[in-house]
Amino acid sequence: MIPFKQICLAVIPACALLLSGCAFKLPFKNPTPNEYSIADATYDRSQFGNAPFPFWFNLKPVEIRTLQNDSRAKSENPDELLALALVASGDVRDSMSFKRDTAIVKGFVARIRPLVAAEHDAWHKGHALFDAMRKEFLKADPAADLAGYDVNQGAFSTLLETGKYNCISSAMLYIVLARYFDLPASGVLLPSYAFVQLTAADNKIIEIETTAGNGFDWIHDENFYKAKALTWFLSRGLPRSTYEDYKKRLVVEPYRLVCFAMARRHIDPAAMKFEDVNRLREITGYVLDDDAATQKERFALYALECQYFQKSGDFKTAERMFKKIMPVVLAQKQRFAENGDVRWSIAALEYGYATILLSVHNHEEFVAESKAALDGMAKSGMPDTSEMYKAVFENVSHYINFYTDNMSDYADAESLATVFAPYAKGQEWFLTNVQAMYGTQLKPAWDKKDWPEAVRILKKLKAVDPRGANTAMIAKNLEAAYVNWSVSYSNEEEWAKAKNVLRQCVNDSASTSQCGEMLDDLEKAHPQ
Repeated sequence: MIPFKQICLAVIPACALLLSGCAFKLPFKNPTPNEYSIADATYDRSQFGNAPFPFWFNLKPVEIRTLQNDSRAKSENPDELLALALVASGDVRDSMSFKRDTAIVKGFVARIRPLVAAEHDAWHKGHALFDAMRKEFLKADPAADLAGYDVNQGAFSTLLETGKYNCISSAMLYIVLARYFDLPASGVLLPSYAFVQLTAADNKIIEIETTAGNGFDWIHDENFYKAKALTWFLSRGLPRSTYEDYKKRLVVEPYRLVCFAMARRHIDPAAMKFEDVNRLREITGYVLDDDAATQKERFALYALECQYFQKSGDFKTAERMFKKIMPVVLAQKQRFAENGDVRWSIAALEYGYATILLSVHNHEEFVAESKAALDGMAKSGMPDTSEMYKAVFENVSHYINFYTDNMSDYADAESLATVFAPYAKGQEWFLTNVQAMYGTQLKPAWDKKDWPEAVRILKKLKAVDPRGANTAMIAKNLEAAYVNWSVSYSNEEEWAKAKNVLRQCVNDSASTSQCGEMLDDLEKAHPQ
């Protein structure tokens, strides 16, 4: 019988970077453009998430109904386009206001329908509508063409109720009205303003400046931009556009013009409450679900919400928000799979959700969302040495510490290390921390002479050794554990088991001289 010999454990140094506590990072920035701080986000969220679709901000019944019918607005159904324009105003939220403003438009349409119908072509129909609209709604004054003009008045509802308008609100009105007469009108966007484009039956383009009394069939040629544009833009309080801008103009469907107004009009903190601004931005993102830039703003809005929840410590509401919005986030992840910017924004949200799940100790979903975030970062081309990657692994480290320090739960801590170590090649500190965790777990197993457990832990250690810094020490300890395990069987005269353990040692150890020699001795002494 081979005499008992216990091999001692070589000490694996603990890592000074091992994290503790419950803090975590959210590397989000406020959505742009805005001038608000997190302090502005202190609105009541008790009624948020009330829509029967993935939407976070509180919606009223008229808004829910309008968004449920947004496909009809996109197909230029006049009633639904009108509804979307009213919702875009931000202040038409109750049924009474909605019905009142709808009646204003429909009453006007009914009164002028015979007038427009009497005209024989698109040009004359469009011109009749233009004149009637300006007289009815813009309070046109021949002596003061811009009497009702206000550069900041882009709300559709305010135009209907007061006659105050700017280029965007008056363009929206003309386009909505045009749809009631089957006139194919589109919005036209330049850097500083908007106008209307009407297409006649012969494909002739008729451009319409709704802020000018003589703006029907306006000529936007090079001469206009050279000779008249400066006065035109100055009189309207707008930065000057150029002929080059005009040549690059963006022609958009009516609903996209409405969404442009919804997203861009209210950027002054004095114009509208922050909650209302953000609701309109989310509505824009909901409607323009095929536009990458709009989705980035939509996701930045959710990131701002998450940032607020982190600061206020309201993790339960944050979890509720993510459960509400994640279906659309995942759908857009597929839709924009090849768009690195959108994928980055989505990865940031997945990371944010994982961070919230960490705070409420939801293990399985935390793991799934953190993995999704890492996969998304890789897909977006983000290097695995980036701060975002590091933030994910810091959160995983906090979760590992939660299990080990607070619960002495090494099984769940190990499961986290096993899942995330393969992602951590660019985060060596994390791998070193994982080694420290395994080292802490190894000592009691060694002290109890639980050699199978010691071997298992040492194999885990071996798999996460960054740059092989502790390879020799781990190999020495692994062989020592195998030897002690074999000796424990030999002391009980369990020769077959002792030999099997040594064979495993030969297969697993970097240096197998001791295990090999002991196996040879056992084979000779106990060949059966």
